[in-house]
Amino acid sequence: MIFFATYLSLFMQTQQGFSPIEVEKTLLFKTEGAKGGPQTCLSSHPPPRKTIKVPRIEDCHPGLLSHRSLGEGAFGQVESVTLAPSDSNSSHGNLYSGLEAGKTYALKHFDAGGWVSPAGDFAVSAAAAFESALQEICVGEEAGKMGVGPKVFGAWFCKASGNDFAFVLMEQLQMSVDDAIGKAEKKNLIFTPDAQRSLFGLKEKFFMGGYDHVDNHFGNAGVDMEGRFKLLDFGIVRQSKWEVGKKATEQEPKNLEALADAMESVSDELTVELPRLPYFQGGRHRTELVGLQIMREVKAKTYVWGSLTKSSEKVVYPFPKNEEEDRQMARGEAESSGDFTMQVSSGVWCHAAASGKEI
Repeated sequence: MIFFATYLSLFMQTQQGFSPIEVEKTLLFKTEGAKGGPQTCLSSHPPPRKTIKVPRIEDCHPGLLSHRSLGEGAFGQVESVTLAPSDSNSSHGNLYSGLEAGKTYALKHFDAGGWVSPAGDFAVSAAAAFESALQEICVGEEAGKMGVGPKVFGAWFCKASGNDFAFVLMEQLQMSVDDAIGKAEKKNLIFTPDAQRSLFGLKEKFFMGGYDHVDNHFGNAGVDMEGRFKLLDFGIVRQSKWEVGKKATEQEPKNLEALADAMESVSDELTVELPRLPYFQGGRHRTELVGLQIMREVKAKTYVWGSLTKSSEKVVYPFPKNEEEDRQMARGEAESSGDFTMQVSSGVWCHAAASGKEI
């Protein structure tokens, strides 16, 4: 959740005696939007959400059928759901809308109540946790509207068994980018330059929309059903303060530096992950590793800010097969097979000649 990032930065300070009230004030602090900048979910109070009360957590998503778990973390989990055949508008009480019968969606739920750190030296009140959950829901909806995150169909709170939970219903994705890279490694696929640019474009577009997605790793990016990349998990997000309507040359230097840092985090991930793919092993096709090239342009101040935002809209998956490598492998196997056949044939011929038999 959003307050978790603040918790990490405050941990040492709490060791020195911050009171729970002081910590809570820090967690609930709203940074003001930069002058002329976007009003975001982090610079103003997010809109309220409906709260339902039920006996069990299984009853917190009326009208939806659970199928399987899609993943879980420290604060919550995501499951695959469909609209129940018997569902009607009254059964879900305007908690969500726009769902299609037979289509699968992702339902995320996470803790929205107060909690205490394992060491017992840090506590978050129910009010602070609730506000943080509202922010995460709001940011996720904004990301969906921008096209950088999954589309959100509804969000609500639920009180069950004495606990508070937040629920977010969104479009289901195919897999994480981490999994897509793993598949590319296993099946000898090409993580194309367009796919790489798409990741930069997501980061840049979200930043220019007012948000810095801090929790940077490819497990927090996914592939939608049409093959576009999307950002995931908006629990650790900062306000970017990018000033909308101003050219990059008119932005505060610190804004450009922050965007450069955000994009460098993508480059760092690509630099670590892609060279292990067969297509890039041994330094091959290094000109198609665009991350370092983009960052060289950024540092040389020749990069055109915003030029990759459109790349986030491209369909980049499924990845193409590495046909060149396959041909080389097939050629090598054929040559090996040919050598073996020739050796066997020669051996048979020599044996036949020695025995005086025709072959």
